[in-house]
Amino acid sequence: MTVPAGPAAAGAGSARGSWRDRRPEAGFSAIVLGLALLAGAVTAGLNSGGVWSAAVPVVGLSVALGVLAVGILMLGLRGKQSGAVGGVAVLAVVGLVFVGLFPAGTQFFPVGAPTWTVSADAAAAPPGYAVLSGRATIDLSALDAAAAEARTIDVWMGVGVTELLLPRDRPVRAEAGALVGGVDYVGERAAVQQGGLFFHDARTFNPGGAPAVASVRVWTLLGQVTVVGAEPKGP
Repeated sequence: MTVPAGPAAAGAGSARGSWRDRRPEAGFSAIVLGLALLAGAVTAGLNSGGVWSAAVPVVGLSVALGVLAVGILMLGLRGKQSGAVGGVAVLAVVGLVFVGLFPAGTQFFPVGAPTWTVSADAAAAPPGYAVLSGRATIDLSALDAAAAEARTIDVWMGVGVTELLLPRDRPVRAEAGALVGGVDYVGERAAVQQGGLFFHDARTFNPGGAPAVASVRVWTLLGQVTVVGAEPKGP
């Protein structure tokens, strides 16, 4: 004897069928993703003219994102979910924000504990350093050289610790800003620790008659900045 399915079973089956109906077709998603990659690559290549610049990836990603947006609109008009097209669009937005935010030449390390030594030659040094998560060490000791040139150095840290190793004699301006975090100033006699929400602090080290040879700005979402060197002399 067969027992007829009840309303609950029928409702569950209808929900599963409706969910399947809203899924985008694999062929359509593949076409949209392929067109986005092709349009982005061709536009970037034409824009570069054979010469790489910071604008090339921005233009390429923008065009690819535009194609993905058209695909998502078409899926929406047909009552479909965005699926893989929406996921790739999110990645494109993240990439666009990344390449548009950081200056060209910024040294990037995704996850780990990189150590960067800042050159005395400003022209040979990158404009900044970026780490998603980890512990970054920025060695500024080479700035003690007489030929060291003044410049601004930006350090971006997502989640983690940034350690600044200051020069022994040359003046340096250290600035720390964090959404949530703090800073430790470790000197010869004592350590000064501060922190909090929307934290910001700036100190001058090795002050003298000469202007600061470098201004180091550390931007952190969640983490700590440790400044190792001479005693901080206040704002």
